[in-house]
Amino acid sequence: MDSRGLYRKFHVARTDGTDAPGAKHDGCVCFVLDVTHDPHALPALRAYAESCRLDHPVLAAELERALESSDPAEAFSKVLEKEVYWVPSGHVVP
Repeated sequence: MDSRGLYRKFHVARTDGTDAPGAKHDGCVCFVLDVTHDPHALPALRAYAESCRLDHPVLAAELERALESSDPAEAFSKVLEKEVYWVPSGHVVP
């Protein structure tokens, strides 16, 4: 049993650069889930998919698809390998 509770374990940087000083996500707090080793990560992601379904239906669908696979960690890895491009309108182009 781990008695540390919440503590700083990861350094997170956004791949789209919006965490740069003065940008939209400058100073945002992130919480990282270990899909490979943490048995609580998958239930947390199921809850997140349900919560974000109306605002982010594509994200919810991709989370659910990965969670339903026989190897969710591998499925998440494949989804996250996709190259995406951010355009000025704010749309994501795969």
